[in-house]
Amino acid sequence: MKIHIWLNKDEAVSGNITNYYVAQPIRKNDNKDYQNYIQVAIDIDEFTELEDSKIEELNKKEESYMDKKYDQEYSQDNWNKGIAKLKEIDDIDNNDITYPQFVDQHYGKE
Repeated sequence: MKIHIWLNKDEAVSGNITNYYVAQPIRKNDNKDYQNYIQVAIDIDEFTELEDSKIEELNKKEESYMDKKYDQEYSQDNWNKGIAKLKEIDDIDNNDITYPQFVDQHYGKE
């Protein structure tokens, strides 16, 4: 069984398929790029490889995003900002403690 997909001519020639469609790309009045797409028939195994590589790429992007988000949320700079905010609200004295020390004191070492 064959599956028909639409892809850019340049990607078809190079063999490096990064973007494809299962329906013909929409023709836009201001964009003639749709003329650079061709329809090809591939077997199920090739289609599965394309889908798997797309999922792997999305997973890598998500992991990278989550790593950056974690680093931002749990940074010493954010900890210092939080301590400064608490000082404004509660007039606390303890500004010598660092985030890792706080975690060790309150949650124990793993």
